[in-house]
Amino acid sequence: MNVLIAEDERMTRKLLEHMLLDFGYTAVSTCDGKEAWEALQQEEAPRLAVLDWDMPKINGVELCRKLKDRKEAPYIYIILLTSRNEKEDVVKGLESGADDFITKPFEKNELESRLKVGIRILEYESKVIIETKKRLDLERELKDKEMEVRLRQVDKMVTMGTMAAGVAHDVNNPLSVAIGDVHLIKRDMPDLVKFINHFSSVSLPPNELKEIEKLKADLDILYITESIEKKLSRCENAMDRIKRIVQGLKDFSRSDEGEVINTNITNEIKNSLEMIPQRYKRGIEIKTELSPLPEIPCYGGQLGQVFMNINVNALQAMNGEGVLEIQASSDNEYVFIKICDSGPGIPEEKLKQIFNQFYTTKPKGEGTGLGLSICSTIIQKHGGEITVVNNADKGVTFTIKLSKEGVRDKKY
Repeated sequence: MNVLIAEDERMTRKLLEHMLLDFGYTAVSTCDGKEAWEALQQEEAPRLAVLDWDMPKINGVELCRKLKDRKEAPYIYIILLTSRNEKEDVVKGLESGADDFITKPFEKNELESRLKVGIRILEYESKVIIETKKRLDLERELKDKEMEVRLRQVDKMVTMGTMAAGVAHDVNNPLSVAIGDVHLIKRDMPDLVKFINHFSSVSLPPNELKEIEKLKADLDILYITESIEKKLSRCENAMDRIKRIVQGLKDFSRSDEGEVINTNITNEIKNSLEMIPQRYKRGIEIKTELSPLPEIPCYGGQLGQVFMNINVNALQAMNGEGVLEIQASSDNEYVFIKICDSGPGIPEEKLKQIFNQFYTTKPKGEGTGLGLSICSTIIQKHGGEITVVNNADKGVTFTIKLSKEGVRDKKY
């Protein structure tokens, strides 16, 4: 595995080179952002890069933005290296397009573990390519309804594979926060215990009271006790984020082809958004207006697949800049879901074709033309309607209409 290093400080660069050799990697070394940018434009460029934040010509953050703005270029997993450790810097680095963040000085085993995470994510993407090829082979064998059901499930699994590369990163971030805060609590607790033990072992004469107050001030007990609650709250929020991601994967991947169940459509919409990795949503404002909806008897996993496909298509069309709006409402007979993006829109002459099987507007090799075709099939078999129109200003709006009666005694 080739790993690109961009570091202007010679000693740090040499240290990184030696570490990579010890890990069994090949180092491609550069000393400024311009050299790194040129190296990453090559046909056989490394897919894993360690970039220093502060470099001449092009700094690490600017280089992250340039790499993420490239169209139709291979995904590069970026680890940003810096001596900055303020929370705002971490957020700025990740929002620029970095996938991970290491603060100087760093430990050898820390660098190795972060590189392994990047390699796993790149391997996930390779598996997605393989699964996509399998799906293309399956398309040619599509002959009857039984094969159509199988194809729909394969499409779901491939979508899950695409999500997995980002989900691995999404899970890693909140988990790192939780682990870091637990370590801080463990570090502070001995001081707190020391203070409590000392306090409980004295009979509190005046001189001991003074000593206790001095010890309390020296150890900054007030800060420790106040910060513990905040750290635990952050741990709880981070773990809750992991729980929602995992639950979303479980809900989306369930195979419910043969059983109609009462389904909360609002939850299916929320789950589809929760599962999409942050790097797909970066730079996009997502607005939801979800009125309370009645549960309807349907194949919930299939509808979740519809919402996922349309949302991912919209995010890809906007390419990191724009607004995604999702509205859900109902009247006496129907449930309506509208998904509106601010992307480039679809040429009018192609609007009537986008639900056709194997038709795609994506570049060759990036789309199979099955996603929207499968969405249309699923909605029609639920007795509903799906339409798409270009917006007056920019972007498109998909509208899904479902009967409140749902699916009744139908076998797919």
